[in-house]
Amino acid sequence: MANPKHLKILKQGVEAWNKWREEYPHVVPELSSVDMQGANLRGVNFASARLYKANLKKVNLHGAEL
Repeated sequence: MANPKHLKILKQGVEAWNKWREEYPHVVPELSSVDMQGANLRGVNFASARLYKANLKKVNLHGAEL
């Protein structure tokens, strides 16, 4: 299950998310079971993120760090 704090940050956009990732590199983002279908997450930093059962259908991940 996703961490509500992590999901809230992601909903602020890729720029806010990546800034948070830079500030807290030791945190492992928990986004399991999140429905992101169709989202534009171009350039997002999902390195080491837990995305188990997350819906990533038609998500723009161009340039993303996975």
